Amino acid sequence: MDSIDWPGELPVDLEAAEPVPGRNGEFIALASDGKGFHFTLKDRRLKVLGTFQVPKGDPEDNYEGFALKKVNDRLFAVWADRGQDARPATLYSAEFSVSKLSFKKPKAVPFRVPYPATHVRHTSDVEITADDRVLISAASDPGDEGPFDSAVYEAGVLRPDGSIALSPVPAKIGDFPGHKIEAMTCLSRSCGSLLYGTDDEAAGGRLRIATRNHPEGQ
Repeated sequence: MDSIDWPGELPVDLEAAEPVPGRNGEFIALASDGKGFHFTLKDRRLKVLGTFQVPKGDPEDNYEGFALKKVNDRLFAVWADRGQDARPATLYSAEFSVSKLSFKKPKAVPFRVPYPATHVRHTSDVEITADDRVLISAASDPGDEGPFDSAVYEAGVLRPDGSIALSPVPAKIGDFPGHKIEAMTCLSRSCGSLLYGTDDEAAGGRLRIATRNHPEGQ
């Protein structure tokens, strides 16, 4: 497979890449320190159009996951600090201007998962479905040799004002023992199935397509 050159400054610890709704060939990428890159990709040629920093959060924030969703013709960004064990993840959301690479005042909500229970990153990626449901992956990461475990949850809903309404209990829609999911994306408008990407450290990585199960308890 041919590589794609990234001109200029490289993202450090790249964690997410998201297509820009309504702009064919345009994407946003986010690094773990909150630095974002707006770029185009056409015929295997990548061009960086601009950079930005997500609004300041907690000093301990380490970002994993970035999603864009239009709700009633307003574009919202959702991104997440991963959290760690007793420290919950934080889901941030704000109206986002692609042309200005700027955010309106963000809203924040803490989030934690019941499983995995040890060495847990409460959020390892975030995806938003066509009907505005917020999907979260969480992963157990004790080190490069594992063992890893992951689960995917329907965490809540992105409201028309850009806030996230969390469910009282996150509804699990998938278990992935032995793997550390760090990326996921819906494969259709209905999001009946998702493409998952894992980073299993010393064991390499995997891609898997899985059906989106009905949330437990529903």
